[in-house]
Amino acid sequence: MLCQVVCGTQYLNVSSFFPLFVKANYGEEVISTTMVSLCMCSFEFAGVIMSPINSRSLSIIGRKNALTLGFTIMFCSCAGLGMIAKIPTSNWKTFYAIACFTRFMQGYGDSLVMTSSFSMVASNFSEERDKYFGYIEAASGLGLVIGPPIGSMIYGRFGYQWAFYSTSIFVFINVILCMFFVPNKLNFNHESNVS
Repeated sequence: MLCQVVCGTQYLNVSSFFPLFVKANYGEEVISTTMVSLCMCSFEFAGVIMSPINSRSLSIIGRKNALTLGFTIMFCSCAGLGMIAKIPTSNWKTFYAIACFTRFMQGYGDSLVMTSSFSMVASNFSEERDKYFGYIEAASGLGLVIGPPIGSMIYGRFGYQWAFYSTSIFVFINVILCMFFVPNKLNFNHESNVS
């Protein structure tokens, strides 16, 4: 469920400060509100495109591996979104293109984590699948609720870069937790019932 809290947080935390940062550094006449919203939508666009592909690739790379890969991609993209603040404002096209691409990759990592999580629950808790799906959705909702306040608080206190760097640290912790605490047998098992 921690995975889902992180995913929800990553999805919405930028909504409270990314538009402010762009407006303050580039202005509405350079990067419009529509362009900002398209950049932010890149996250969900990746989910729409990649989720069907991810569901097929789980049987090839394994659920635990996909979960770890998803968090690794999210970690790199969070750090990347922080680093783009170093791009000079005169290179706004570069900033915008990298922001869209990095946000897309963040959504791709999120879709890997989501697909893997649901797959693990479905294959390991088949008798109580509905209950655990409810828990996963509640955890994702919690991430959506806490993401914007945390993101705006960090942005207000430490600035744009640290709003992303701090969340990338949080995501990196999940990479480590997945590597060491998610059993390897969850990669491909179909009939075990984990308690």
